[in-house]
Amino acid sequence: MTAADSMPGTASEYRGKPTMKTLLLSGMRLTGIFLIITATVMLAAYLAGLLNLPAQLFAAESTVHSITRLAVIGCIFAAIGSSDL
Repeated sequence: MTAADSMPGTASEYRGKPTMKTLLLSGMRLTGIFLIITATVMLAAYLAGLLNLPAQLFAAESTVHSITRLAVIGCIFAAIGSSDL
């Protein structure tokens, strides 16, 4: 055991049962990754012509903008979930 392991705020202090904060952040991270993957698959299917969506899917903007909005929200969730708040 080194001196850094015994300092408060280090990783060794947080081993054991996960707290509500760590569960929430990991859930946000996984949700963000899921949204990014979903948006990527939707965009690829839309561009290949396999997915037919209305011209104005959400809030009077184009379908591509709606799909990229989903990816941006996923990036934000993943970034917040990956941060050490």
